[in-house]
Amino acid sequence: MQLNADVRLMRRYVISRAAGRAIPEWTYFVPQLAEGMGAWLRGDEKTAKATEHWRRERRPSEPWCPWLGRRCGVLEDMALQAFFMTVPEDGWSRLDVAVSRTPSRCFREWRASGERLLAFIEESIDAPPNPGPAAGWPAKRGVGMRSLLALR
Repeated sequence: MQLNADVRLMRRYVISRAAGRAIPEWTYFVPQLAEGMGAWLRGDEKTAKATEHWRRERRPSEPWCPWLGRRCGVLEDMALQAFFMTVPEDGWSRLDVAVSRTPSRCFREWRASGERLLAFIEESIDAPPNPGPAAGWPAKRGVGMRSLLALR
């Protein structure tokens, strides 16, 4: 069940990013838009605060995805983000077509590609080992710089 939700979220992410539709952080209410019916519209801070009823959709303490708003599942998926980092700006329309045809297959393949990229990066980085909490301590008792046993 979670896989289908992730696939749909990734599909919405790619379609929004290909169209260049970022989610604005502010909304405002227009009371009589058409035939006496009001509606909440999305806009920037200046436009929203110029009206009587406005609200900020983005909470300062919460994570925010510029393409999906509060839904950050795609942003938190490191494998997908690794794959998306390799996509040029003009390549998103190609991804849009592919994800519209076969979203599940695209999700599997793009995620696997991102995992391969992350594995390659981990292998290529020659990182020093994590020293741990006892790093820099003397190997045995009485040989440290300020050992009281050395004074006897």
